Order: sequence, then structure tokens, then C-alpha cells
Amino acid sequence: MFHTCKTPDDAKRLYSRLKPLISPDKGGEVWMVTLLDDSLNEAITKLSKLTPEKSADPSESIMMLNKILSYAESRPDFNSEFFKSIALGVERYGKMTDKQEASVRNTYEKFKLGKK
Repeated sequence: MFHTCKTPDDAKRLYSRLKPLISPDKGGEVWMVTLLDDSLNEAITKLSKLTPEKSADPSESIMMLNKILSYAESRPDFNSEFFKSIALGVERYGKMTDKQEASVRNTYEKFKLGKK
């Protein structure tokens, strides 16, 4: 049931929506709550391994973003609009969201931009 979740927080949100529906107070069974609890713990463990660790230094993500934008300039077939919008957000707000940072990291690693 947690297969659509992408982060541990997604799993926790789903859990908080499902638990009231199966609670023994609402006519549900204890074994169902136990199964949901076990499934949540398993999902959190799995998703924690898949979720990129947050950078201790935000400038590292910004450096990665700049390398992606430089790469995009040399590749006309590379659609950089998404990364330009992230750069605009960083310029305005001084940071990027966790999902944006994950996208930057994944793209940086996918295109092996850290390798020479």
C-alpha cells in the first residue's frame, strides 16, 4: 500500500490518512492496525535508503546546479527550463526545495558531471 510513496514523509502522510479508517474505535480490527504499522515501518526503512541524503552544505547543490546549466549550454537538445527555474528560485529565496535538490543531485549523477 505504500508502493506509491517516494519519501518517508509521503509514507507517514498516507499512514495518517489510513489509520483512522481501520482503527478499532471505528469498527476496524487490531490485526489491521498491526499490519499497517508494520507496513509503515518497512516502507520508511526502504524509502530512507532511496532518499538522497541532504547536503550539509547547500553550496554543493548550487555548484551541481551550475554544472548542469553549463552542460545544458553546450547541448541544445538538453531541456534546461526546469533547472533554470530552480536557479531563479535559489536567486530569489536563497535555497531550493528537497525535491528540487534531489532532482539536481540525480541529474548531476546521471550525466556524471562530477567526473572529468
